[in-house]
Amino acid sequence: MTKVFNGFRSPLSKASSPFGVLACMAVSAGSALAVGLAPAPVQAQVVLDKTTGSWSNPVGPTTAINTVEYQTVAGQNQIRWGSPTNVNSKSGLGFTGEDYNPNLTILPGTTDFLIGTLQHFNNPISAGTALTSAQLTIDTLFENTNPLSIDFIYTTSIDETPNSTPCAYPSTPGNPCADKISISTIPAQTFTFEGRQLTLASFFLDSNKNPTNSLISQEGGTTTAELWGRLTDPGDNPVTGPGDAVPGPLPVLGIAAAFGYSRKLRKRIQGN
Repeated sequence: MTKVFNGFRSPLSKASSPFGVLACMAVSAGSALAVGLAPAPVQAQVVLDKTTGSWSNPVGPTTAINTVEYQTVAGQNQIRWGSPTNVNSKSGLGFTGEDYNPNLTILPGTTDFLIGTLQHFNNPISAGTALTSAQLTIDTLFENTNPLSIDFIYTTSIDETPNSTPCAYPSTPGNPCADKISISTIPAQTFTFEGRQLTLASFFLDSNKNPTNSLISQEGGTTTAELWGRLTDPGDNPVTGPGDAVPGPLPVLGIAAAFGYSRKLRKRIQGN
């Protein structure tokens, strides 16, 4: 006679032993699980050319606005403000984009990618010459028949504290006081790329690779955070940031369990 288990056809004679039936069931179960090992359909690739960051819309008292300077240093776009007291450097923010050469090929939903690096420069400045916020526009340029640019606009709130104790934020003893910038949360951007809808999300990681939306910098110091991107199909993996669960090798474990179970059954049958 002929029996079918889980869609797999196996000829069995009437004299077949119970072990033979069970073994075929185990093999069939393992084979069905092995289907999960088949490679996923090839996804359309997206090519990232480069990213840039620019500063605008400084907010603060007139004396602070009058001190604002924009400059580019070693490929980093900076906004600087304040009247320095005992150093020659103003306080400021800088962003360095990524210029991928060769271009970066991305498979949506598979890998996070670096967009750029944000830095906060905290130097002593005179009272009344500090900004309270500035805007950072991130431009991501994707290659297409016609290049496609997707922008993110972050607002960075700036808290320049008085350089006298007690300090508002944890500060190095004898070197008051640390200052803080806070980065606004912005929604992911959904767009159409070569006839396909995609969603681009971005998130900041601190120097320990932990998600963050703020930086605290000691007086006279510099703090750095990285901006990362995640490209998915709309509705997939909506959480922005690292730490998503990675699926374990369930198909392989399933096959091993099936054959292990058949061996135990064989020993029991032989024992009887």
